[in-house]
Amino acid sequence: MKKALAGAVLALGLSGCSAVAMNSGNSADLNKVDFTKEFKTGEACESTVLFFGPFGSSSVVDAAKNGGISKVDVVEQRVNSIILFGQRCTIVYGE
Repeated sequence: MKKALAGAVLALGLSGCSAVAMNSGNSADLNKVDFTKEFKTGEACESTVLFFGPFGSSSVVDAAKNGGISKVDVVEQRVNSIILFGQRCTIVYGE
């Protein structure tokens, strides 16, 4: 009985260690982006602790507001996961 309980606790504890981020939204033609100009940068992050969360927002709109950006040219996402803590950030570049 103890082995089954320990196995269940271990499986439950390790189940949150992986994340999948899929780009199912819009796509952009990067050939039309002028990379010689200086971009403003905005970032918005959301965090999860254990199974609770998300706390915060990682939306493109919030990232653009945080950077004072009115026209978004490029969007990138960063996902960090360390055992019981996870963070997903959206970084936007634009004017």
